[in-house]
Parts: sequence; C-alpha cells; structure tokens
Amino acid sequence: AKHEYNVTSGYLENRLDLFDNKLNVNLSARLDDYSNLGTQINPSLDLLYKFNDAIKFHGLISRSFRAPTFNDLYWPKDSMGEGNPNLNPEKGLSEEVGVEVKINRYLTSGLVYYRSDYKQLIQWSEWTLAKVSQPENVASAVIQGLEFENKIFITDNLELGLDYTFLIAKDTQTHKYLLYQPENKIDAGLKYNDHNGLTIEFKGQFTGIRYGDVANNTKVKSFYVFGLSVAKKFKTGITCFTYIDNLLNRKYQVQSGYPMPGFSFT
Repeated sequence: AKHEYNVTSGYLENRLDLFDNKLNVNLSARLDDYSNLGTQINPSLDLLYKFNDAIKFHGLISRSFRAPTFNDLYWPKDSMGEGNPNLNPEKGLSEEVGVEVKINRYLTSGLVYYRSDYKQLIQWSEWTLAKVSQPENVASAVIQGLEFENKIFITDNLELGLDYTFLIAKDTQTHKYLLYQPENKIDAGLKYNDHNGLTIEFKGQFTGIRYGDVANNTKVKSFYVFGLSVAKKFKTGITCFTYIDNLLNRKYQVQSGYPMPGFSFT
C-alpha cells in the first residue's frame, strides 16, 4: 500500500551563561506540525551548575512527543501482525538530576537519577494462535532509573570507563514490565589514545534479562558482548579505522526470535 503524511518542524534554543559562567541555562522548544496528528509543542529546560572545579550539578525537565511509525500505522496484515491506523502519538514528561565529582586526577564519578512518565505509550501486543500482534496505546507507563558512571585515568594515554544502569520500566495499570527493558546493564571500555591520532578501544557490555511479552511470561536471556576498534587520524585530515563487533562470536538476542550477528569485521 501507499501512505503519506507531511510534517513541518522548527526548533528554538536559548543559552544563558550566568554568574561568571558558573550556571549554564538552556531553554529550548520544538514545534512539530503533522498533517495527520496536529501540532505539538515540546519545551525543555536544562541546567548545569559548576559548584567548583571538581563538582558539577545538572538538572533537566522536558516534554516529549513521538509519532507512530509507518510500521505501527500501516503494517500489512499477515500471519504475525497488523498495523493500527487509529494509534495516537506518545506523550511524555522527563526529569533528570545528577552530580559529577572529580575525586582526584585519576577518577571522575557521576550519579544520575532520571524518570519519564508516558501517556499512550505505543506497544505491540503479544502474538497468539488466536490473535495477531497489533500496536496499541498503553494507558500510561513510567520509566525510571539510576546511572552510575566512572572514568578512571590510568595514565595520560589510557582511560577506563565503567558504567552501571539500574532501570525499572512498568505499565502503571498492569504493573508489568515493558518489553525489552533490562533492569541491569553494565558498559565498560578501555581506551588508549597516543595524542598523535591513534586510538584503540576495547568495549564490553552486559545486558540483563528482559521480558518479550506483555504478560511477562517470556524472558529473554541476558548476554554480554565485546568489541574492538582501531582508528588513525593522519595530518592530511584522513582517518582510517577498523572495528570488530561480537569479538567472541556470542549467540544472543536483543529481541526474542531475532538472533544478532556473530563475529563481524569492518
């Protein structure tokens, strides 16, 4: 089938530096005019306060809007699913507060709490033998979590990053977890930079158990993957790079039923 809609967007941003640049304020607003969904205006306020050279506080509040995709609206009916042309857009309100502390020359740590409240969240229903999967507007949902970030400067050339995320994402009516939202996630990276254009980075990620159905009866296994990248920037302005994904050729799935690629070299 053929479908179309038109969207016109505009963005306005104002940045203020106050109190000898100790306080940075970012006020912005985005306007989206959809021919099929109407006009949406989403403002945001972002603050950064530098208490001193070692401690920074930041806060954010913003309103969000996400239009349903063409797949959500018009997926042609088959044995597995069907689009829903009556979907409403998602709307949300997000808040975030955090602090970053430079503990010493070797360690910088940060802690962030964030929360997003969504209305009419778009989520595909569970497929059964009696019913095909179809996207629906979940009445409301809350996604909130903590992020703990660490940067360890081993030498002037070698940096270790270690981040942990704890996430709770639930439908506020059923109290069930949202699809494919891991409660635990760990990211780690060891990066070498010789300051002459050569960068070597080894990355790893652990993603915890997620739920693959609305009723939370199907669990998707946790997994970990590693990757390696090498890049060289020459004085001519040319950068050459190579990277390896899934270094250990792990078998894993981000979404149930969709195996991810094994070892790949670019």
